[in-house]
Amino acid sequence: MAVDHPTIALAFATLEAGGSRPPASHASDRGLQLAVRVWSGLLADIDRTELLQAVTTYLRQPNSRFFPTPGVLLDLIPSRRRLDDADQAFGELLALAKHGARGFPPLSLLELRQQAPFSWPARVSSDRTAPGRALNPPFALDEADPVRDGAMRVGLSALGGWSLFCEAADEASAADRAAFRAAYRGCLATRAMRQEAIIVERLTAATAPAQLEDQR
Repeated sequence: MAVDHPTIALAFATLEAGGSRPPASHASDRGLQLAVRVWSGLLADIDRTELLQAVTTYLRQPNSRFFPTPGVLLDLIPSRRRLDDADQAFGELLALAKHGARGFPPLSLLELRQQAPFSWPARVSSDRTAPGRALNPPFALDEADPVRDGAMRVGLSALGGWSLFCEAADEASAADRAAFRAAYRGCLATRAMRQEAIIVERLTAATAPAQLEDQR
């Protein structure tokens, strides 16, 4: 469920009840309503649970007597702290290509992971049609990240696609890794820029009523 005005109001009340001193502008109804609209615009890309979890995490910190900004709370949401894992992503694709997944068309990376018969210790299927197939490969199949997977597919495209990547997987060069990393990082950066543009648009729409009232 996306963050809405009641959720922001609940977050404000929770912060204040937990000992965070709200800004002086919150003392007036107009100032509080503007703050709710601004926060709703700035936090439009997270959901209700993430916001309330971030509020809880913040209140458990020593400096929580100061009222947080939206950016402080965003930094406390694990899914927002995207590290540079381009090399890890490249290594994951190499592992998939080298351990039997190369014959499968990658309709989705999640499907690809599920089809790869990894050979290290795993719970093995008793299905006669797939003897010895591992059911729990060392990738978190239940934690699919569509944003990351999309960037990985862009990286694969920079290398000529899945088939060509598999053919060269045993002799992947530094140039291949560099091309993948550049495409992968570029895809994530482009998505972040587009997301920021959406946030700016929503924030502008959220604060427009207050601006019109100031002009009266």
